[in-house]
Amino acid sequence: MSVFSRRLPVAVLLLGFLYPVPAIAAERPTTPTAGQHLTPTDGDAVHPSGYRGRQAPRLSNAVPSTGKEGDQILLRGTGLGDVTTAVFSVRGLSASASVVSTRDSTVYVHVPRHLDEGTGTVYVTDSTGASSNAVQFTIIAP
Repeated sequence: MSVFSRRLPVAVLLLGFLYPVPAIAAERPTTPTAGQHLTPTDGDAVHPSGYRGRQAPRLSNAVPSTGKEGDQILLRGTGLGDVTTAVFSVRGLSASASVVSTRDSTVYVHVPRHLDEGTGTVYVTDSTGASSNAVQFTIIAP
């Protein structure tokens, strides 16, 4: 049992009688108690509530940083192994891109159709819905 697990006594008041109920285990504290420190392990992020989860994907750059619709580009970063979607945005318009392949530090995607030329951004989301930061990308004419 982890340091954060506790057995909590529970009782139920039913028809004026107090009935004990078997203790339940609390997996995570909602806030650290006095003297308790929440230390993340490698690759974990600690939410203010004490929940530990994987870190959101993080992009460092796009290679190449320019492309036209249909071009395959490489997105580099960390925590990218579970990426399911890439979103390109230019001048307020956004389009999802098809993900070709993923690894922990790389994602290959195709530049989506129906975006105007110009400089914009691209970011990714993983299967949990966590979004990465955005990196700059320029759409060029075909």
